[in-house]
Amino acid sequence: MLKTVFDDQYLFNYTVANAEGLPMNVRFVRAAFALVGERKPRLVLWLFPMAEVVDSLRQAVLPLLHENFAAARRSSPGTRHGVFHWTPEYCHTFPPAEVQRAYESVDFVFQFGYQDERLASSDPKYMPWPLGPAEWRSWRAPTRKSLKPLSQRDHFAVYRGSNNTHKPFDVSVVRGVQGVVAETRGGWNFSDGQADVDRYLELLTTGQYALSPAGHNPNCFRIQEAVESGAIPVIAVSTDTNPHHCYSNWAALYGLPAGKGTRYPWIPKAPFYVLPSWGAFGDHVEAMRAGATDQAGENLQRWYTQWLSAFHDRLELLVRR
Repeated sequence: MLKTVFDDQYLFNYTVANAEGLPMNVRFVRAAFALVGERKPRLVLWLFPMAEVVDSLRQAVLPLLHENFAAARRSSPGTRHGVFHWTPEYCHTFPPAEVQRAYESVDFVFQFGYQDERLASSDPKYMPWPLGPAEWRSWRAPTRKSLKPLSQRDHFAVYRGSNNTHKPFDVSVVRGVQGVVAETRGGWNFSDGQADVDRYLELLTTGQYALSPAGHNPNCFRIQEAVESGAIPVIAVSTDTNPHHCYSNWAALYGLPAGKGTRYPWIPKAPFYVLPSWGAFGDHVEAMRAGATDQAGENLQRWYTQWLSAFHDRLELLVRR
């Protein structure tokens, strides 16, 4: 998570409460709060990987968080608590009222990677946080100096993704367009072989645009990996902000809120290409070709620097309050 924004600017002292590498459970939650109770620091930043929490653990852990945050507030009122809430890919498994109650005594909550609009619209203390590139899957960003200008790239648009995580995306919608390279691979794996790593990077660094359809979740590691490779992400954003579609405002993370979804003025607007749907791709090809200028590539990298800084500045502002 440090690499999503901080790079090497900061060093943190931290303790991993689940030292055995198990999914979050009652045992290590109690251990973590006991440690905080002993030290009573000015600030505690918590990371809760809720993506790994099964339903039975959720029912035990969330009430425990409510109880312990409230107790910590009473015993050490000078300690501020910030949470990085790693929301699950399927947000409907988490009733928002349970999450809100768990963090009732918390000062601020960053939703790490996946933005649940039900929480964001209920309280401004719920904010988005970048998912980051998948460095744990062997991602290594090319240097900016090595990036080719868009006018010198071999492909108009590229895509490579796993069959089992991008089932709703019909590659035939884009494959027939001149200059599009759309490849599917086998099922998603926790780690990739070197051939997959190399091919994926080759496509991103030679494509003017990188198509980023929804997988299990509409947000994806591919978006930041595309930007770091100099390719303009192409995303489809619906204006439907029905509260039952809890990740419908996911692109607010990139300064691209949907419809009347929650807006964050401190997040700069991404210069991505936004489609109303993937079925409309063919209608936008001419405009996309015209927009694939070297200046557009430079604007993308400039935005990326500003975007990362915006999250850094927001956290620093909250920490210093």
